[in-house]
Amino acid sequence: MILCKKKSLGDLTLIKEEVLIEDPEAKEIKQVENGSVSRGMFLTYFSEKEINKIKYYEVATEKGLEGWIPVSSAEKGKLSFLTVLNDGSLIEDPGAKSFKYVSNSRVKRGEYLTILEEKTFNGVKYFNAKIDLVSTKGWISEKSVKPGVLKSVTVQSDADIYSRPSEKSDKIGTVKSGQVAFLLEESGDFALIQYPWREAYVKKSVLGNSGFIVKNVSIPGIGTVTVTSSSQLVSTEGGEMAFDPRNAFDGSLQTAWSEGKTDGPGIGESISVNLPQYMRITSVSIVNGSTRSEESYKNNARVAKLKISTNDGKEAIIDLEDGVMDYQTRDVDLTGNSVKFEISDVYKGDKFSDTCISEIKIEAKAEEVPNEPAPTEETFD
Repeated sequence: MILCKKKSLGDLTLIKEEVLIEDPEAKEIKQVENGSVSRGMFLTYFSEKEINKIKYYEVATEKGLEGWIPVSSAEKGKLSFLTVLNDGSLIEDPGAKSFKYVSNSRVKRGEYLTILEEKTFNGVKYFNAKIDLVSTKGWISEKSVKPGVLKSVTVQSDADIYSRPSEKSDKIGTVKSGQVAFLLEESGDFALIQYPWREAYVKKSVLGNSGFIVKNVSIPGIGTVTVTSSSQLVSTEGGEMAFDPRNAFDGSLQTAWSEGKTDGPGIGESISVNLPQYMRITSVSIVNGSTRSEESYKNNARVAKLKISTNDGKEAIIDLEDGVMDYQTRDVDLTGNSVKFEISDVYKGDKFSDTCISEIKIEAKAEEVPNEPAPTEETFD
């Protein structure tokens, strides 16, 4: 619906995602076609009314699309937002000799702040800002935020990252599938993304919304496999790689997979591996727990019993010793195209209930798929 000339009562800033509705008084509420409006968008409002104890603004977008939104979805005036890049707390006075943090002001990556003012202290720009949807205020360094309401995207497959939006520019690394990043800008076939402590260009074709993500790793003697897990610990947006199931196959004792079950030590949680062909698994070697330090090992839960099963319907349950921060090898005899490692029992952590596995090695060799027995003719009396 295109707006006719009406008297403006002022500007609004959306503070949450909404869809414009045609008439809040109608018996059947209808949404305005293409009427989706996003947080941080500026609107002009023309009237306000209360219907069934809900207050609404009559508004128009900058493109002239009109409709109604709940009053609770917008604030008056043109507000400037910040998106938090790193977890932290707001500061009372950045000019003080020692920082004091504002009570109950901890913010996480992906949260939004409203700018009240900005100043420079000791050569660093700080924003005095209010946490979105509450009244808590304080200062935060420009290094911890980005201006605007940033959109999150998910890397769908492992990809090269570049210093500029061109394949001819320097390749500066790779980004793994499953990484959630902020979309900063788009340039041709490329997008500039930001994820913890890094900004780089990547092909737009590898970006999408969260969903099924293909996670591949290479296992010596086996080849490229696809790894999935029933859950994983993600403490903050952008930290998807910290406890990714691929960590259990990277050869490093400094990384680990941690299950993400919230109501207990992860019994029943699992890692699954799709093998490149039908194989016979003869042994597995496990580095139990989080072995990046002795403290981390003790603080987190470790596996006591691990059930290993294949799509052939075969399984083995192995016991793992506690206190061993190295490989524990167990012989098995399993066949199939996929194998699952499921936590059956745990040794409790001193501080956390999250159960970790640092490394998994699989010894296997290709084997012919067994022939199914030919159907037999049966007679019935």
